[in-house]
Amino acid sequence: MYKNGIIKIEKKKGKYSLRVKNYLDNSFFINSFAETIFSCKSVLSGDIKVDLIVSEIISLEDLIKKGMTMELLELLFNSMVEQLKQLEQTNNTISNFYPKHIYLFKSKIIELGDKFIFLNIKDVYEMDNGKLLIDKPFHIKKNMAPEFKKVKKIPNRTVTKTAAYWSLAALIQNILDKKMDKKLDIRGTKLYWALKRCLIKEENHRFLLLI
Repeated sequence: MYKNGIIKIEKKKGKYSLRVKNYLDNSFFINSFAETIFSCKSVLSGDIKVDLIVSEIISLEDLIKKGMTMELLELLFNSMVEQLKQLEQTNNTISNFYPKHIYLFKSKIIELGDKFIFLNIKDVYEMDNGKLLIDKPFHIKKNMAPEFKKVKKIPNRTVTKTAAYWSLAALIQNILDKKMDKKLDIRGTKLYWALKRCLIKEENHRFLLLI
């Protein structure tokens, strides 16, 4: 169902499972969403398979095709902000948000609630004093912050963590722009102002707030 270098999510007989490779080397990333989708992250070590406490997993790509509601857009923003803040605590951040790397996990545990989770470890970079340690190639994609276009050589330490804020807001703005019926007007809402804060060109002036 989903697979990258360290994470594989599979569904068998209506049951979802998470397979983790090299947990100890990548715990900072797994822990940024683990509590949302299963309750025993502390037992993880090495390579392990864990049954997910979720009733359904839906890709953001599929949700976009069906049509996003205001509630889903707000959940997407808040979920990604929470994951970003957890990653920042370990001096890591996401360089670019892309729909094919984001999934909605519908929880079986009411207290946990439904959450969107970003899963692509390849778009996660370490930080030093709030600046990304760009030591691996990246592709200029839709939703990527404009300052990435100025990076001509790697290693590079000029891009700040607020590049992720721009990318998240650009992702949601592009979802809104794709709506054909144009009935979803967010002007004046908390989400509208949250996006405005993130889409400031001067990266040092961008900031995140839960809505």
